[in-house]
Amino acid sequence: MDIIWIKSAERSDFNEVGSKATGLARLQGLGFRTPGGFVITASAFGRFLDGADLRATLSSLIKCNDSEQWTPLLERLTRGIATASWTNDLRDAIGTSFRTLSVPVAVRSSGISEDGQQSSFAGAFSSFLNLKSEEEVLAAIRECWISAFSEKVVAYRTQNKAIKPEWLMGVIVQKMISSRKAGVMFTRAPYGEKNSLLLEAVEGGCERIVSGAPADLTVWVDRANRAVKRVEQPTSHRRQFDEASRSIFLKEEPIRRKRLLRRAEIDSLVDAGLTIETTFGSPQDIEWAITDSDLILLQARPLTAYRGAGEEG
Repeated sequence: MDIIWIKSAERSDFNEVGSKATGLARLQGLGFRTPGGFVITASAFGRFLDGADLRATLSSLIKCNDSEQWTPLLERLTRGIATASWTNDLRDAIGTSFRTLSVPVAVRSSGISEDGQQSSFAGAFSSFLNLKSEEEVLAAIRECWISAFSEKVVAYRTQNKAIKPEWLMGVIVQKMISSRKAGVMFTRAPYGEKNSLLLEAVEGGCERIVSGAPADLTVWVDRANRAVKRVEQPTSHRRQFDEASRSIFLKEEPIRRKRLLRRAEIDSLVDAGLTIETTFGSPQDIEWAITDSDLILLQARPLTAYRGAGEEG
């Protein structure tokens, strides 16, 4: 099967849809809202490689133990994926499914080994946002597949002993969410504050914070009693033009920004986070967005940076 809708992904073979799609399907099964979309399966990726005569090259890469021989194999794979023709049936299946979604859409990897409890490929594979045409989507899918064979991914696989046949990946195509505020939630603060849940929020979409931008608001919440333990919110400063020196300088008094998250929104996020952690069986790293009226969950994956409840941060 080339296409599986996310709402059906939990009932599908994990090795077909990957960790990210399976996680989204599980979130839907718990009653949480997630962006609608579909997955191009790992089998579809495999058949694409077959059509490009690249399966033998992939087999050679899996068996290769000499890092000096990786580069030509990786180059052959990435060049072949970039230039191979689409089969009519796969291109038609992607196009038909894409046209059922409202644009813009996001295209994101869903690797088989992407987000395990012992390792995470977060940031290693490609993601593309705000795509509006079928051609853009098809190009983004190729780039996601190509990213599976980047030297960064190979190095990470080697370090984590993940050089196995799980190089094929699912690729998700899903609706973009227009949000007023968004962020990430760690159901246990990764370092220090070991009994806390950590929320980081920004105005607008989640892309800012997952790309490494500082949060507009950070909140630590006690996991036991749900009390807010600490809040950090950067301040901006007034800028004033000095006619005498013809320069702009900062006045001393800071401007305190309006609090980004209401208490009810914090409570809703904490409830969701602790429910997901209990159901999934481990601390979670969750991406979320809030629209005019709804909490939308964009992703949940195991929190690999967490040191453990009994360890000091």
